[in-house]
Amino acid sequence: MKQLKKIMVGLLLLVLITAALPMNFAADYTSIYDDLKSNYPSIITNLKSDGATDSDIKNFLDELSGEIGSSSGLTESNFDSKMYAALKEVLFVDGNIKMAKPAYQPLALAMLSHYGSVLSSGELSGDLLALRNVVMSKILGSSTTPGGTTAPGGGGAAPAGPTDDSQNDIAYSRENDALGTKLKMDIAAIQDMAKNASDNKLSLSFGDIDLANSERIDLSGIAKAYDNVSKVSLVLDQVAIELSKETGTALSNKVLDLTFADKKLKFDWETLTKAPKDLREPVKITLPLDANENGAQATVYRIDETGTIASVGGYFSDGNVSFFADKPGEYYVANNTVAFEDLGLNDYWAAKKVQRLGNLGIIGGTSVTTFDPSAPITRAQFATLATKMMKFDNAMPETSFSDVPSNEWYAPYVNAALDFGLMSGRGDGIFDPDGEITQQEILIVLSKILTSKGVEAGTEESDSSMAYKLSSASAWATDAVKNAISNGALTDIPLSSIQLDRAATRLETANMLYEVQEELYR
Repeated sequence: MKQLKKIMVGLLLLVLITAALPMNFAADYTSIYDDLKSNYPSIITNLKSDGATDSDIKNFLDELSGEIGSSSGLTESNFDSKMYAALKEVLFVDGNIKMAKPAYQPLALAMLSHYGSVLSSGELSGDLLALRNVVMSKILGSSTTPGGTTAPGGGGAAPAGPTDDSQNDIAYSRENDALGTKLKMDIAAIQDMAKNASDNKLSLSFGDIDLANSERIDLSGIAKAYDNVSKVSLVLDQVAIELSKETGTALSNKVLDLTFADKKLKFDWETLTKAPKDLREPVKITLPLDANENGAQATVYRIDETGTIASVGGYFSDGNVSFFADKPGEYYVANNTVAFEDLGLNDYWAAKKVQRLGNLGIIGGTSVTTFDPSAPITRAQFATLATKMMKFDNAMPETSFSDVPSNEWYAPYVNAALDFGLMSGRGDGIFDPDGEITQQEILIVLSKILTSKGVEAGTEESDSSMAYKLSSASAWATDAVKNAISNGALTDIPLSSIQLDRAATRLETANMLYEVQEELYR
């Protein structure tokens, strides 16, 4: 009886002590989700993009905040590093971003899809800074972030227009030449910035820019930045232009001519030669969307110097649109709705993706209203889709394949696929343009595209799922196929339809292109 009384007294004391303690983490952190949903809804949308639920996100925020809050010596100055470590600890096995924890797999995939470069770089930026602001204000009661940026609740607002990681304000001067005034950058400063850039990318932000009245940006000497980085982004008011090493070098010593007015971007560059202006490798351009523009049905169009209008596709997300451009012209957003009437109930897993690719102008049907989803796709057709999607379509029109006459519609695309190392022939100078292409061959091409754009292997698959999907792959192709699968290429395709040595259908091909295209733009 005495022992029972001791237990009862102990329990009573525990209840009284617990009641006297401050509100626990779980109760307080519920409001983090509400704050994000109110002030930064794009973060919640992004985290739910791969199937995570509201409950998953709330549990994640609870565990993340608990992990950070339990850190010893936590201050504003070390908060970023503590949060970065906690993000990896909560979402991934042993902090390895290639191994998502089963409980958080959909959320981890979404995090990698939208913020993979940040998780790899070790430096918080973009949306994850907004998440840090909210979490820090709950844990430390702070209304400002390190560096003085106002956090939610402190009167601050999220920046408008495209944002870029680790932006640097660039000093420039205005000079006159025969064509007018141009902006000339401080190349020595750019070189220094490139040496300290994170994630192998340099982002240069220009202040006091008036693209509505056009600006000319002198790129003289910018090629020197590529001694230390592989990409350079120019952030000019509401427009961002990303230049790969090849493209930045090609445009070095040239002047970009930009005008952004009435929701249209005039994109051109000046050259003193009569050589074709088209870029071998495109630039990536990001523009803001008008509030009334419907990204689900829209695409980006280009008007060339003859007045010809053509769709160039694009990726619509978070109030912005990004697209690849390899030609000068005037670019704008408009709706382009297609309707394929032969997509049946059995095609549900990719039907919306086919419609979206059709709206973007990336893939067409066998007629205006039919897609023919179960038909195989030919090698020439896939070469055309892959190179047009990436704007890798500016190779010389000649071809070394005896079965690809130069006057065939697909000849320049087949040659571009060969020129960029995406596809090869069947041997003996034969490409076999009308031959069927297998799922494995498509995955290999997509893996090459991902690698060329610096996209690392993802965590789309569990070990068992990956093993099953690789079971029909050739041993020599396993690494390339695995890379494409880990980045979501086979997402939503029924397991019964995955047979890598079988000819791919038009529906399967569209699904793979859609998934990889999103990964490339992100």
